[in-house]
Formats: sequence, structure tokens, C-alpha cells
Amino acid sequence: MSVIEITEGTPIVIEVITTASPLTVDVTEAGGLPGAAGPPGPAGPQGPAGPAEVQSFLRAFGPDASSAIPANTWTAIVLDPAGEPWRQFGTACWEWIGPGDPDYTLSPAGIRCLKEGIYDLTGSVVFNPATGTGTRGVRVIEVKGPYAGQWQLAQAIPMPKNSVAPVMVGGETYQYVGNIIELQAWSDTATSTMNNPQSEWLSACLIGVIAP
Repeated sequence: MSVIEITEGTPIVIEVITTASPLTVDVTEAGGLPGAAGPPGPAGPQGPAGPAEVQSFLRAFGPDASSAIPANTWTAIVLDPAGEPWRQFGTACWEWIGPGDPDYTLSPAGIRCLKEGIYDLTGSVVFNPATGTGTRGVRVIEVKGPYAGQWQLAQAIPMPKNSVAPVMVGGETYQYVGNIIELQAWSDTATSTMNNPQSEWLSACLIGVIAP
């Protein structure tokens, strides 16, 4: 409610009575009100570029003929592309170790890494179903490198009761240039692999490269 009294020759007096909340003013330094926002600042420096994307997939096959698997012995499957040609897509990150190579004596069956990175490895061996008893195993193992003999991807199962008896193994591993890995088979009973050229194979898929 406002009461206004006007008298000739005297000042005007205004008294304001209200129940509203007092006016609150947000003031800044020097008692002023905040001004309008300024223009945006310059963009920051560009960060370093990440590693270039590399795509690579290899499937290396075993020999055309069957391979003998002695009892209770890990036997390397020879992954020679002269038998069944390899399936290579994208950048070649693995290579065959042929006769005359300095590493051939160490591993005449394995493959050698050409690019450091994280790999998904999968191996498979089809055992001869004519020997239908016992346990069969498959593993992928590093035979040359900083961790040679210290890790393996391994799988063992009772001999499957069917006409085709594959055993598969898979997992991820970090590999350095020059590392050598092998696909190996095991049985507690002397047996062999199938004579199908695609009955034994090892796949290596590059899934990651660590930035320097």
C-alpha cells in the first residue's frame, strides 16, 4: 500500500509499505553490474596424432598330409605356405621361417612377428577319429621372445565321439617384432591329424597398436 500526501509549499513525501521480498542486486567489483560475455579465446594447441590404423589378418595352414602326434608329447604343426597357401588380408604382420633363415633351426614350424601390437590368436587341429580314445590338446606358444616358454594358450578335451574331431584354442597376447609362435598338438594316445590341408590352422588378427 502507498500513501502520498501533497501540501502546498512543502516537499512531497512518499512512504511505501509492501510485503514483497526486498530487491536483491548482484553487484561486482566497484559496485557495478556484470557486463556482457567477451569473445571466445583462441583454440589450444593441437595434440599429437595417434598411431595410424593398421588392419591385418592371417590364416596359416598346416601341411597337406597328416602329421603324426606321438603320445604325451607336444608336437609343432608345420605352417608352411608351400603346402596350403596362407590367407593374408591387409598389412602382412607375420612371416614364414624358411630353410636358411637364422631362426629355422629353432622353429622350422612357427611364424615370426613383423609388427608389434596386440593380437587375437586362434588355433585349430582336427585329430584322426580312427583313434577314438584318450584326451587331445592344442596350444599356441611363444618359442622366441621376451616371454618365450612363459605363457601359452592351451585347450584340452576328451576325444570327441564323432567323425570329425577338432580342438580349438584362442586368446589375446602382446607380441614384439621378431617373436616366434607355434601351433602345437598333444595326445595321451599316439595318433595323427587329418590329411585335409585345412585341418590344422593358426589365425593371427592385429587388434591394437600402442602409441609410442
